Amino acid sequence: MSIKPRKVGVLGAGNVGSHVALQIAVQGLADDIVFFDTNNGKAEGEAMDLRDAVSYMPHHVTCKAVDGDELGDCDILVVAIGKTRQPGQTRLDMLADSVEECKKLIKVIQHSGFDGIIISITNPCDVITEYLARKLNWPKNHIIGSGTALDSARLQMQLSEQLNVNRRSVTAYVLGEHGDSSMVPWSHVTVGGKPIRELLEENPDKYHMDSFEEVVYKVHRGGY
Repeated sequence: MSIKPRKVGVLGAGNVGSHVALQIAVQGLADDIVFFDTNNGKAEGEAMDLRDAVSYMPHHVTCKAVDGDELGDCDILVVAIGKTRQPGQTRLDMLADSVEECKKLIKVIQHSGFDGIIISITNPCDVITEYLARKLNWPKNHIIGSGTALDSARLQMQLSEQLNVNRRSVTAYVLGEHGDSSMVPWSHVTVGGKPIRELLEENPDKYHMDSFEEVVYKVHRGGY
């Protein structure tokens, strides 16, 4: 009985897609990684770089650039297409361009016969994830957006640096959409298991930070 290799397709060979592929390789999350991009030369270049990088890893990883037909047997597709956000541009400003790119991508996915799980990172993340789910008409648990995972990481970084504590001691997350309307449920934020409001009230000389509103503002502006 043969064992099927774990195969991940990264759709979009830009900065985000290439970083995703590198982390998949470094962490040994897949045996085969394939890049798909409308700029095939860029995809091949990133694949070559990754093939060089895995030489010193303890696990075997292959990587190459492919056309759409070779995406069908992937277990997971990571959607990281779209243009880079420009200065002053919100994530919602990117919607029109992202939708146009997704229209082309949906045809490629359908033609390939892929029926695994899609993880969407493309901005505006939540809107594009919903768009893909509706247009592909798949079960919602097969199309996942990265949501506020990045926002939560930025929040944890802010609190860790401002309070001068290890990030692992901070429990905090952002709710809502990946964008400027997200919010922080401060009543559920803890440091070393202690609610953050209690920590600040009991130890004002040792622990101090920006106002909650300022922290949220910095989290929202982190991507700019």
